[in-house]
Amino acid sequence: MSHQKTNRRLLLVALLLVSGMGLIFNYVNPLFEPPDEYQHYQYIRHLITNQELPIQAPDGEISQSHQPPLYYWAAAWLVGEVDDPGLEPARNPFWAYDEPGVVSQNNKLQFLNEATNQFPYTGGALVIHLARLVSLIFILIGVVAVWAIGQNLWPTQSYKIALLLALSGLNPMLLYLAGAINNDSLLFMWGTIILLLCLHALEKSFPWHLTVLIGLINGLALITKLNGLMLLIPWSVALLWQSWQKHSWKLLLSRGIVILSLSALVAGWWFIRNDRIYGDPLALEIVLTVWGKRTAENQAFSLLWADAKYSWTNLWGRFGYGQVPLPALLYWMFGIICLISLAAGLIYLGRNFRRIFKAEANAAVWLVFLSTFSVYVAALGYYIWRNPTGANGRYTFPALAALAALLTAGLFKVAPLQKRPSLSIPITATIVGIAVYTAAVYLPWVYAPPPLLTVEQASQQIDQPADIVWNNEIRLLGTAVSPVEVAPNQPIHITACWQALAPIDTNYTLFVTLLDYQSRPLGQEDTYPGLGTRPTSAWQPGARFCDRYTLQVNDSIALPTVATVDIGFYDLASGERLVPTANSSLINPPLHLQQLKIVPASPQTMPKPETFVAGFEQGIKLMAYDWSEVETAVNQTVTVQVTWYSSGPLGENYTIFAHLLDANGNLLVQDDGPPRDGAYPTTFWGQNEQIVTEHTFVIPENAPDGPTQLRLGFYRLEDGGRLNRLDGAANETSVTLTGPVITP
Repeated sequence: MSHQKTNRRLLLVALLLVSGMGLIFNYVNPLFEPPDEYQHYQYIRHLITNQELPIQAPDGEISQSHQPPLYYWAAAWLVGEVDDPGLEPARNPFWAYDEPGVVSQNNKLQFLNEATNQFPYTGGALVIHLARLVSLIFILIGVVAVWAIGQNLWPTQSYKIALLLALSGLNPMLLYLAGAINNDSLLFMWGTIILLLCLHALEKSFPWHLTVLIGLINGLALITKLNGLMLLIPWSVALLWQSWQKHSWKLLLSRGIVILSLSALVAGWWFIRNDRIYGDPLALEIVLTVWGKRTAENQAFSLLWADAKYSWTNLWGRFGYGQVPLPALLYWMFGIICLISLAAGLIYLGRNFRRIFKAEANAAVWLVFLSTFSVYVAALGYYIWRNPTGANGRYTFPALAALAALLTAGLFKVAPLQKRPSLSIPITATIVGIAVYTAAVYLPWVYAPPPLLTVEQASQQIDQPADIVWNNEIRLLGTAVSPVEVAPNQPIHITACWQALAPIDTNYTLFVTLLDYQSRPLGQEDTYPGLGTRPTSAWQPGARFCDRYTLQVNDSIALPTVATVDIGFYDLASGERLVPTANSSLINPPLHLQQLKIVPASPQTMPKPETFVAGFEQGIKLMAYDWSEVETAVNQTVTVQVTWYSSGPLGENYTIFAHLLDANGNLLVQDDGPPRDGAYPTTFWGQNEQIVTEHTFVIPENAPDGPTQLRLGFYRLEDGGRLNRLDGAANETSVTLTGPVITP
């Protein structure tokens, strides 16, 4: 098979892959979740409704109004005839933008899913999905230009063209933009075409038809996005090189003047308009006013370095407003590819610099690519320095083809690939696999609502059934907690299964709280159901689903304790809670649905004791006791601290009885109760665990002077059944200890 035929097939495969994944992203991307899509949509609607360009207000209304109009004109032309009353999405108040490094489903939606925006699309939803197709078309044209660059560089080396197409056209972030309203897609197209034209211009010494074409496209790039300015670099470098090679000032001046004149003819009006409206031809200051200027405090190296790392991840794929990163492994894979390519390229350049500079015909091509990408990186760095929200690696996409070509050339300087180019197939296949995974698996998972379930499927996910109802609209079918023993700052996963009983007009807020034995909160999460993907207004009567919430226990736990789960709903606007019912009877919250054990970060454990004061059934041993006072008096308070050893949880909840007796065995005062006032029931006592309980007595006025005795033991509150002694004290159910002396 000829190389040309193979290369054409590569192009066809690339176009099919980009088209397919772009359409998948178009479908799975919830409305307005891609970066600034709502503002881009507002811009398009403004063009259609008002038949004029918007003006950027300092307060940020339509915060993309500063953008040049070419992309929006194209989208408005396509969707102008669609009847669109206008969409105003409901924002998710629990949007988890503040945890952008977390790969999870937790409230990744900035806006709530609404039933009216689902397929089949109408109105505003149809406008958005059609406008997204404009982005896909532009990116497809850009991919054709990438392929043409590969054809120009390596016409007989199909493996290199395949890798070039994978590294550029199948970049997950670029594919994501193919399913979003975003003008970076158009600028990617212009940047790639200009790079291609520069290759031809270098080959043919800037003929007039290419010069005119470069000037027109450069002007179109300038009215696409501000960073189109950097596309002055590739043709300038190419023209300077060509003029230097030919020792021709005439070539430099004539072609340069034509390109700049045509660019000014196409785009000059835009910069004049900016100067008249904002007093700034670039409109950069109004952009910084809207999006914020980086203060001196925010220019610390650590913050700038964090933004640089963010830009790196955004270059390859960081979705939504950055709160949906790819798994870290994928960034490492791209990083390894880049490092190997860079190292191999530098070694090759160091060994062959003089020969490349003097003899290699396409040295100028690599200079154009390197300077173009370098300038875009420098411009991104400047924008990051000025704007704390500007760390978007996608801003370099006009130079993405240049980066991909440099990486491809570097990788093929690695010795094994030089000898056997077919070894590049696994690398190319890996990049394709990442792209397919991102579009078809990962992003759908991030935004997927919990699936609807049958009764049997729901019951399989819970271990404590329930039948609790709110407002005759919402039913809790049951819950499950995992794990049942945690330490502070460890996650607790709580599953709750729900059923809609009737249509719900309000988006109620769900709260899940972990309470201690005194109903004080140890951790809480507030969210819309489905972690933001199934708001109650979207529930259909009869529908069932299970939701999973994660709580972090606060770190104030010093002793083992038992917590319970409370759950419910409230109206976010008014703060009013819905009252739960069970069997049509009101329930006084909290619900106390399930119990779990919380242990300190360093729980107190001890080996099985060889000596002890007293032993009871079920592995309980009294190890020691300590009085706060050895002498006391009437109306005084005295406390005893008792240390127990447990061989494991008891089968039932037992109450500890602590009776203070006089010398004759008469009861003076008692302090009975569950261990630690209910904070740590015996059913949760751990294996080889040390438990300390405290018992307090107020000496009554009629207490006789003299020694006292303390009697300790365990009993069931329900029937009074006691634990027996197992240490040789026959038929005993308690232990008698020395108490303080009551003095006159």
